Amino acid sequence: MLWVGEEPFTTLDVIGGARLRGDWADVETRTREGLACVRRAQLDGDPISQQELTDAANRFRYERGLVAAEDAEAWLADRGLDVQAWVEGLRRGLLRQHWADELPQTLAHFAAEESEVEAECWSEAVCSGALEQACGELAARAAVFAAERAGRPWPPRDRGALPKRMETVFAGSRKRALGPDRLRACLHAHRLAWMRFRGQRVELPTEPMAREVRLRVLEDGEPMESIAAELRVPCQSWEGFAEELEPELAPCLSGAPVGQLVGPISLADGFTLFRLAARVPPDLDDPSVRQRVEDVVWQATVRGWIEEHVRWEIHV
Repeated sequence: MLWVGEEPFTTLDVIGGARLRGDWADVETRTREGLACVRRAQLDGDPISQQELTDAANRFRYERGLVAAEDAEAWLADRGLDVQAWVEGLRRGLLRQHWADELPQTLAHFAAEESEVEAECWSEAVCSGALEQACGELAARAAVFAAERAGRPWPPRDRGALPKRMETVFAGSRKRALGPDRLRACLHAHRLAWMRFRGQRVELPTEPMAREVRLRVLEDGEPMESIAAELRVPCQSWEGFAEELEPELAPCLSGAPVGQLVGPISLADGFTLFRLAARVPPDLDDPSVRQRVEDVVWQATVRGWIEEHVRWEIHV
């Protein structure tokens, strides 16, 4: 499926890496559940309409740029599936969603043979997107391994030993990539997105109602939660990063004095008022901020190495 230098990596490598990380067990579980749901549907009646199946197929195709039917068929053929197997895989996924709260009971009464589960795992991996995830993980580890070897020959291929060695190198390389200068530069670049806000917000359906609440809070001194309870609208404490807020609200909080009642701000589904209690600049001593910084730096490093070292034979 991909090459790193002169080293080929096949579907066996993709599956082997997924097994090592525990990801393939998730594929097996979903396959087992999906097959049980199919057996249940055969007995109880199929709850999935043709329109639901068509919509799922269209989403799958458009997410992957497979607009023409011929493109979709060729894409599937490259991955060893025909259209019927693909549609059956999508249907299993929809059935799992439909009976998500009843999967243990469904498995208990409609369990498939393990040989059938094994036979359908590949289809499940393709249809669920797990194959794409597994290929991405393998590409990342192979690219990091190549970068760390800095042109030195690859060790002899051992399908049992190499994946474990690549995982070890991957973990060690991450630690080395997270130098203090890179972390500080990343923090500075994302200082606005990772600003932390804390406060109380109330959601209103109309602007006049929002302005009435604002007036009662500021002029009459009424607690915002009491007004919200009277009007039967949501009022909640909120704490998080600017990037987690609606794009209309975050800039308003960035420049507002602490203690100010901000709004009403027009959102997609109504209006909001936000009483800003605290605004905390991002700091590497904050564990949640540091995790974000490290993830961004490492992901950028790996993307660069993938672009440099990986050639896709089939880009999943």
